[in-house]
Amino acid sequence: MAEQGVECVISGGMGERARQLFASKGIDTLVGIEGEVEAVINDYMDGKLSGNCSYCEHDGPNCGH
Repeated sequence: MAEQGVECVISGGMGERARQLFASKGIDTLVGIEGEVEAVINDYMDGKLSGNCSYCEHDGPNCGH
């Protein structure tokens, strides 16, 4: 994905390992995002989008729920 120019992945949920893999390639991740795709994209482009919990189902050291 990085080779294709992807700079950010927006997701409803994602595990910490996946986030680390994206980060190792210079790709930001925003997780815990809900809503209509167009609205989410518009919020991202306007700088109004921020990520939340990844909705994982465990209590690891990076789980903030």
